[in-house]
Order: sequence, then structure tokens, then C-alpha cells
Amino acid sequence: MKKVIALILSALMLMSVLGGCGGSNPAATTAAPAPATEAPKDGTTAAQQSDKLQPYDKTQFLTFYCTSPGATLYNIAATYMPLWQEYANINVTINPGGSIPNLKALVNKETDLAFTHHTMAYLASQGDQQFFEGVKYEGVNVIAPMTPAAIQIVTLGDSKINSLADLAGNNIKLGLGVAGSTGNAFFIPFLEEEYGISLDSIVAKGGAVSYLSDSEASSGLSDGQIDVFVMMGVWPKATVQEVEYSKSGVKLINMDEDKLSNYLSRHPEWARVTIPAGSYKNQTQDINAVSAFAIIACREDMDEEMVYKLTRVIWEHWEEAGKSYPEIAKWMLKEDMLEISKAVPVHPGAMRYYKEIGLFK
Repeated sequence: MKKVIALILSALMLMSVLGGCGGSNPAATTAAPAPATEAPKDGTTAAQQSDKLQPYDKTQFLTFYCTSPGATLYNIAATYMPLWQEYANINVTINPGGSIPNLKALVNKETDLAFTHHTMAYLASQGDQQFFEGVKYEGVNVIAPMTPAAIQIVTLGDSKINSLADLAGNNIKLGLGVAGSTGNAFFIPFLEEEYGISLDSIVAKGGAVSYLSDSEASSGLSDGQIDVFVMMGVWPKATVQEVEYSKSGVKLINMDEDKLSNYLSRHPEWARVTIPAGSYKNQTQDINAVSAFAIIACREDMDEEMVYKLTRVIWEHWEEAGKSYPEIAKWMLKEDMLEISKAVPVHPGAMRYYKEIGLFK
């Protein structure tokens, strides 16, 4: 009997020792070490990885009315087409078109995206008589700029015409773009409203007004058939450079700062730009100019998330796109949205991205 009791006491003492080793919480257990998080294979941090744009699970399909194949704007759209597919799973089909027809097709829901000029988008919303015959085409928003199209006023290097005020003189032969062109929509009213010079007054003083293509204007200036011509585009413009190497060379006529500011205060459809010194041979000063920016446009009712993804791919992969097509790096600048937005509303999806990067407040 004593042996039994001794065995029981020994067992109780052993249980007491084991209980003390377990601590005050007998139910507590030690957690297994957490598995190491595998680093992203593309070299980004985990935080960066979580912030990456998430593509659609299911491919989305969009149409983009642009310009003729091979043209600068078409090439910009074609460069982004595989990037939208790769990074957002958005399949974009590009179709040829033109600024005004594209805008009308966009409003009429014949396309999802369109190249147009921001100036035209504004004039369409106002029902401009010259370009839209009084019919309003509303609801167009901007996603991103493509390239500027600057008004360039050119004369020969040895010409006595040094300012637009000189067009009030006698026997001035003025070359304008083809009838109905966008450049004329700026230049003719600007000249009349700010300088008091109308086309009729030029003719009345023995001058002439011709409506010419860029190539016709270039040869006309070289041959002395016109004294000054007005054209639009990026700089340096090839048709200006053709005259640049003539005996007299060329010079760009500046717009008076006060007159330009006054005009733009009443006409938000035009964006201010500067043609920097050195853009043309012997051009020693910056030139005041205005631009009708080519833009990527959509309807205001387009899905916000869709536009956000399109916009984010454009700018997050801008360097990649610029290496494929250098005109993108040269001309497609997000800062131009600040001028464009004065005339055309920014789509909420695009604005969401621009606010994220601090471009807009």
C-alpha cells in the first residue's frame, strides 16, 4: 500500500513540474515561422507591385478614329495600341479619319476614341457656323494631348515686313491656308480684331489674298508671288525649311504680346505656345504663337475606369513609347493639358490620374 501511495505522489509531482514549464497559459502554443514573401521578379518592391495598374480580366474592345496610315498622329496611336493591350488588356482598333469627321462620329457614337483638335472640340460645342453650320456637337472630353499645331507666320529673311502691323501697307500679297482651314479661323479674326486689318483692306490697298496649300505657299514665297504666308504645324515645318535655304532665308513674324493676350482672353479655343529660338535657321528669338492641339478625345459618358486605365498606360509607358516612336517624346507632353483644359473638359477618368500625379489639384 505504501508503494502505491508513493507511486501516486511521484506521478503528481511530475505533473506539477510539467505544468510549471508550460507557463501561466496552458493553452498557449508557439506559432510556426511565417513563410518568406517572394520578391516580385520584375525588381519592384511589394508596395510598388500592389500599386501597379490591374488589367481587365476580360479583353475590352475599342475603336479609335484617327488619321491616314503613316501620318504622325496615326503612328502615335499605333505605338500605344500594343501597350494598351499588354498593360490594360484593352484592344484598340485604329481607323483612318479627319479632325472634324472624327469629332462628329464620336458624338454620334460611331467610335469610342477619336483624334480631333481641341479647338474644333470647343467650336463644335458652341455650334460654330463656319465649321459646324450652327449645329452643336456636345459632350466631348479630352484624355490626352498628341501634338501641337502652331500658327506660323513666315516671310523672307530680307523682307521689310517685321510685324503684323506691316500688313496694313500697300501691295501686300498674303498667302493663307486653303479656304476653310483651321489656321485661317484664327488668323483672319485676330488680324482684324487686334490690328484693324481686314482682308478687304489688304486688297483695297493694291494687295492680294491667296488661298494655298503648304507646298504652294512655300514655292510662292520663294518665287515672290506672295510676301507672307500663314500655316500650321509642328516646328520646324518642312515646307518652311524648303524656303529656309533660299538666298534670302526666312523669318517668323512675332505676334504682339499684349494683342495676343487680349485676343486669347476672349477665345479660349486657342492655346498659347512658344516656338523656341533656334527652331529655324537664323531664328534668334522665341516666337509667340497659338496652337490647336491634336488630342485623344472621348465622350463624357465613357466608363471612368476605362479612361483611367487608358490614361495611366499613356503616361506610365510614355518613355517606352517614345523610344519606339520619337515624335511621342518630342511633342506629346502631359503639361499641355493645362492649356487644353481651358477649352475642353477633361474626362473624369483622365482627371483622376492627373490629380494622382499632381498635374491638377
